[in-house]
Amino acid sequence: MAALAEAAYLIGLERNADVVKKASYAPLFFNGNDIAWPVNMIAFDSSRVMGRSSYHVQKLFSWNRPDEVLQTQVVPAVDPDKREVYALAGLDKKTGDLIIKAVNRAGSPRTLTIKVGGIEKLGKKAKVTILSHDDALNRARKSQMCGRWAWHCSISRFRSMNHPRTPSCIGS
Repeated sequence: MAALAEAAYLIGLERNADVVKKASYAPLFFNGNDIAWPVNMIAFDSSRVMGRSSYHVQKLFSWNRPDEVLQTQVVPAVDPDKREVYALAGLDKKTGDLIIKAVNRAGSPRTLTIKVGGIEKLGKKAKVTILSHDDALNRARKSQMCGRWAWHCSISRFRSMNHPRTPSCIGS
């Protein structure tokens, strides 16, 4: 659950990138045989090293950083006053990709529309990366060191072929 909050927090940091220049994570490492603090990012023991869900969120966000943040609005299909999905869109100027990050804190999938300002049209395909797990509590009981996620965080990348403001798509 902490990784979900971290992903939503990182969306907020990126939305305010004109003010927030850097962020860090602590505590970082812990011995899997001696878990004194349950929110550390990277577990290790005498034979292995394993990133927890927080590690995977940080990695996903660091690999998909927009240079320019675009106006982003989440419009739920049902109950528009409930904020269960957080999203951010931005442009990667080097690759021409439109990056859309979304975090669903609800316990089930949600139908919604993400409106992105400054983009005229999108293609029909995108490369989508999703971090999720359906039953974090059961998995955590089986493997305390691994610690997985019970939420959904996705990032979509759309590539521009003509103009940075009119992306077509990559991937499938």
